[in-house]
Amino acid sequence: MISRKWMALAIVLVLAVALLLPACAGPEEEPTTTPPTTQPTKTQEPTATTEGPRYGGTYTTLGSGSLTNLGYSFTIPGHMTTPIYGCLEGFVRHNGRTGEYLPWLFTSWEEDPNEKYIIFHLREGVKYHDGSDFNAEGVKWYFDTHQELTPGWLANVSSTEVIDEYTVKLNTDYFDLVMWAQLNEQHASPTQLAKGEEACLWNPVGTGPFKFVEYKRDQYLKYEAFEDYWDGRPYIDYYIEKFLPDAATQLAALLAGEGDSIRAIQYKDIDLLKSKGFRLPSIFMVECGLIPNTDDPDSVFADIRVREAIEYAIDKETIAKELGYGYMAPFETIYPEPMPGYVTGLSRDYDPDKARQLLADAGLAGGFETDFYVSQFAIMDVMVAVQQYLAEVGIIAHIREVDMGQWTAMRREGWDGLLYQHGIFQAPYEYNLNRAYGPAYADYVSMIRPAGFDELLDKVMRTTDAQARLPLAEQLQVMVHDADCFIPLETWAQIDAISPRLHDDETYLIHGTQSWNCAKAWLSD
Repeated sequence: MISRKWMALAIVLVLAVALLLPACAGPEEEPTTTPPTTQPTKTQEPTATTEGPRYGGTYTTLGSGSLTNLGYSFTIPGHMTTPIYGCLEGFVRHNGRTGEYLPWLFTSWEEDPNEKYIIFHLREGVKYHDGSDFNAEGVKWYFDTHQELTPGWLANVSSTEVIDEYTVKLNTDYFDLVMWAQLNEQHASPTQLAKGEEACLWNPVGTGPFKFVEYKRDQYLKYEAFEDYWDGRPYIDYYIEKFLPDAATQLAALLAGEGDSIRAIQYKDIDLLKSKGFRLPSIFMVECGLIPNTDDPDSVFADIRVREAIEYAIDKETIAKELGYGYMAPFETIYPEPMPGYVTGLSRDYDPDKARQLLADAGLAGGFETDFYVSQFAIMDVMVAVQQYLAEVGIIAHIREVDMGQWTAMRREGWDGLLYQHGIFQAPYEYNLNRAYGPAYADYVSMIRPAGFDELLDKVMRTTDAQARLPLAEQLQVMVHDADCFIPLETWAQIDAISPRLHDDETYLIHGTQSWNCAKAWLSD
């Protein structure tokens, strides 16, 4: 069943990426134009109720962890965007299933065929939550300031010009995949950002359907409906993210009626939640792995033989078969299998004897102990299985569960031992690699990058033609495989549990990994 899903998804992604990326053109050609939109297209999810949409109610989702940044959008980590999704919006929207970038706050654009500029037309009548207007002057200030604070944020953009109140022009040296990905990331009000980082961290001000009310660390994050939202007031009055320490506590709270949903449930709870009437939307676009702290020359993981031993010690095939409930498959390289450019034959298949020999060759015949940090996104049964496989070859890995804030801090500041890596992969996949491991981002800082990695990744990102990018993607995979600085584990479906009283939420349907349509979702009794 999994193989047919992979094949279908791969065909869709290859076709979508091939259609998305513009071909090279001569100087005599006119700019490529994306037609304007007055309203974003929305696909409505069927509901089990005969009621129509209605206003009112509080929607509560259950998660874990403290946050590190809510509103200073110059430095918000990419994986922190879900809690602020309804508050801050991007300039464009990314469909992670197809690779397309769709109009949003930018309604249309014209691209120079020689890649020297791109002109964006802004949606008119958009207000930030602080009452300020969304306009070209604000966009220019945001771009200029972001470039100043984060050199390389838009490395291909030399300057930004205001054409009129609702038109901006980006002067470019070249086009690349990074530019579109950055335009998709949420941004805050320039008026608010001008007050400085401290004023913004815990006070997000955006253009989204929900505006910030309150954040209590380790307790909850609360939003209320924004009456002046450009696409109409959302139906739900209040949206709350409630933080609970672990998956078991979240499940108990959901079953007790203390919340309406859990993001990323544990697979062992699928049957129970189905029996209780919860909807379980899923997206088969999650990859996870282990990243040892290889940047420390004194770390046991500085020896590549130790890293290879870890991969040979883990039976990924059996884990997927016994714990995946049909939603999991082995992850073999730094590229997931359905992504264009995936290279076969790079896997280090389960071989515990070879793992023991590698440890002995590294002077660790007696094994060693290490910390193993896992986040709330991990499927704990899988993590325990990994722990047991490692123990069989003499590696005692102590599982340390950390919340989102701690996990984010480790990624940005460093760690000792093994760190669980989790990502939702999208097309084009190269954006994910750049966002996680690119030189412009201080992420996964304790992972060494092989010699030439940054240069090759930059070349990949500048190659906008999908077919021309394939051989570069293959080189990148071989480079990371040979260095074994990233240990792939599994690809799997992320499954949410949602109360049947939430309707038209379109979870995982319209924007791929952008979670749910909070602007049009509504609650019944």
